[in-house]
Amino acid sequence: MAARRPCPVDGCDGTRSPRQLLCRSCWIRVPQPVRHDVWRHWFGRRYAPSAEERATAARAWLAAAREAEAAAAASLAKSRRERA
Repeated sequence: MAARRPCPVDGCDGTRSPRQLLCRSCWIRVPQPVRHDVWRHWFGRRYAPSAEERATAARAWLAAAREAEAAAAASLAKSRRERA
C-alpha cells in the first residue's frame, strides 16, 4: 500500500493517496459540476500530471469551491435579512 501524502491545499492538514488529487474533505468542497469536469479531464489524460500541475489544479478548484461557498453564504444571509 502506498504511503499517504499531504493534501496540496494551503492550510489543509488532510492526507490523500497518491492517486487522489485532494483529500476527501477538500474534494467534497469543490462544486459538483467542477468535480465532473476534473474527472473528465483527469482520467482522459494519457500521462501522469506532475506534482506542480496537481497542486496548481487543486488550488484553482478549491478557489472555485470557496467562491461558491461565499455566494451561498451571502444568499443565505440575504434571505435571513429579508425575513427579519
